[in-house]
Amino acid sequence: EERIGRPVEFFCYPNGIEDDRVRAVAAAAYKAAVTVETGPVEAGPDLYRLPRVGAVPSAARLAWRLHRP
Repeated sequence: EERIGRPVEFFCYPNGIEDDRVRAVAAAAYKAAVTVETGPVEAGPDLYRLPRVGAVPSAARLAWRLHRP
């Protein structure tokens, strides 16, 4: 937060390791958290088990990940 000059509001579980206890700690400090699971966010999601799109080296690869079936 000091380096970016604003609050950090979201969390990503290191190596995707999370359980009820870890999610409770994340919920006490962050608005939401992402897992290492991929896929769309469904209606009524658990804000501390959100799927994500992993980092990619190019905009073209990101577009592919976002639009593939």
